[in-house]
Amino acid sequence: MDQQKFEQLKSRYGSVLNAIQQQQVRLENLHEDGGKLIVRGVAPSQEVKNRIWDQIKLVNPNADDITADLSV
Repeated sequence: MDQQKFEQLKSRYGSVLNAIQQQQVRLENLHEDGGKLIVRGVAPSQEVKNRIWDQIKLVNPNADDITADLSV
């Protein structure tokens, strides 16, 4: 894992990570792999999952440097 890249991605997606915390998404995994931020977690509802995705798209509409695997 590239710690510097991980910190850059966490900083870039800080608003997403804050939303995850605020929306009570149970975060199971957060790491960097191949230049991508990998986020795995369980959302309390489909609505919350959609809100997290909306936030990801605000940061990066292409979502090409993040993989968010959220289940409900």
